[in-house]
Amino acid sequence: MIDIVASMESTQGIYGDNFGHHPPKVVLENRLGSNVETGRDLREFWMAMEEHTPELCDSCGIVLDLSVLFNTARKKGESYSEYLDIIPIEGIKGIHVHTLHRATSPGDAVPWDLAFAKVKQIEHDFFINPEIHHKNKVRETIGFCRDMIR
Repeated sequence: MIDIVASMESTQGIYGDNFGHHPPKVVLENRLGSNVETGRDLREFWMAMEEHTPELCDSCGIVLDLSVLFNTARKKGESYSEYLDIIPIEGIKGIHVHTLHRATSPGDAVPWDLAFAKVKQIEHDFFINPEIHHKNKVRETIGFCRDMIR
């Protein structure tokens, strides 16, 4: 994970050096089949951030893809709730919400109530990306998120 953290640090430094602006916020997304796919991986990444580059912890972190995390747990025969439980809240800078890049609904296989119980614990500002590939369904997913957060 240290290599990922170092890459984030380098990205911010290079951007600032070349463009003379504040460095961009950089987030790492969990992906099925990648080096960072499980709740344990996300925790390990955040612990590396805190240990090696604590100065980046405000501007870098995790974008948590809630449905991908669920699919990873299901594929590995592991617990989604345990994955969610071990991800450090302070590391979550944003969430991706979708069902196979379609609009979400309460009837999905993803236990959205469990997912949003984690999201409700986030006390700092974060972004929500309704990662929908059909523009006419984005508003529906934003409404779903709004309802789940209340």
